[in-house]
Formats: sequence, structure tokens, C-alpha cells
Amino acid sequence: VQRTGTSDKLRGIYRALELYSNDNNGNFPPAYTKSPDGKPLLSWRVLLLPYMEQDNLYRMFNQNEPWDGPTNKPLLKNIPKVYLSSSNYDVNAAFKTTILAPVAPETVFPPTGPINRNAVSDGLSGTILLVDADDEAAVEWTRPKDLLITKQNPTLGIGSSHAGGVMALFGDGTPRIYPTQAPIMVWGRFTRAGDRKSTRL
Repeated sequence: VQRTGTSDKLRGIYRALELYSNDNNGNFPPAYTKSPDGKPLLSWRVLLLPYMEQDNLYRMFNQNEPWDGPTNKPLLKNIPKVYLSSSNYDVNAAFKTTILAPVAPETVFPPTGPINRNAVSDGLSGTILLVDADDEAAVEWTRPKDLLITKQNPTLGIGSSHAGGVMALFGDGTPRIYPTQAPIMVWGRFTRAGDRKSTRL
């Protein structure tokens, strides 16, 4: 089943990312928040809530508790419509989203912490921030888990949700289908600095 309306949702998420960045000295949100001992707690998707008119929902979360803790797990059912991209009943019924960040040390959402807009030396317009992944890759929207990618296999979990490639949100706010037939080119788009050899399209 082909997805519909995903590009509008990605545009909405981009507006929230921009507002978040403006409030945080140009930083994008981290892939996830961490406890003092470094344990992943909540997804970047939760951090964006105040920037998409979901302030009340954001305040219901316990920021010191993991996503599946006693306070936070019941909030899963309040998934914002903007994160509901799949038309798969099972995905939606599990409060999962296919809108994921490519996570690797070289991307805009590395596991180490937030990245500043100015650190995207490849240029925002040529760098993928988020993707609409396959249903099999979907995760609970509050869970600190996304698309773990590697240079060896950058297209794992993407490519079957849209004809012709993956629906991707670029750093200039443009959502577009990007072909996945050439993995090295996809990797070049995922990275924020360098690694762009012969990746122009």
C-alpha cells in the first residue's frame, strides 16, 4: 500500500525541528534523551511536542523515566497524527511510527548527542534528516530507537514504503522521494560532513 500525506507530515515535523533549533542555539534535538548514567530514555519525537502545539502532552511525560516506565508508557496512545504515516493497521494500533531518523555517528542524529545546524558541512539541502521507513522498521513513537544505519548497509529498513525509493525529509524542509538503488549515494545523503564522493543526483 502506497503511503499518502506523508510529505505534509514531514513538512510539519520540519517546522517543529526549526522551532526547536531556534530555541536551542541552532542545535537539532538529540536522537534521544539520556539518564545521568547514559541510558536512553525518550525519543527526539517527544522533544518536538512543544513545537507542534502538543505542550500539554509534553508536560505529562516524566523526563527522568524511560519511554516504557510507569508514567510514560500509558502516554503511547496519545501519538500525534503527524507521526502516523503508515496505513498498516497493526503498526498504528501499536502506536508505532515509520518516521525515523537515520542514526549513525556521521548523521544529523548521532547516538552521542545533538548536532548544530552549522555542523552540516554538506549543506542542509543535500542532507537527509528523516525518512519514512518500511512498516517492518516501525518503532513506538516515544521509544529512543530509530533507523540504525551503516555505510555498508544504509538502505536497511527503507525502500518498500514508496515506489521508486524512500520518502525523505531534507535539511532545507523539502520532502521528496530519493532512489535507494545505489546505497552509496543514500549513505552520502545521510552523512552531514563529507562522504559525498560521486553522490550528486
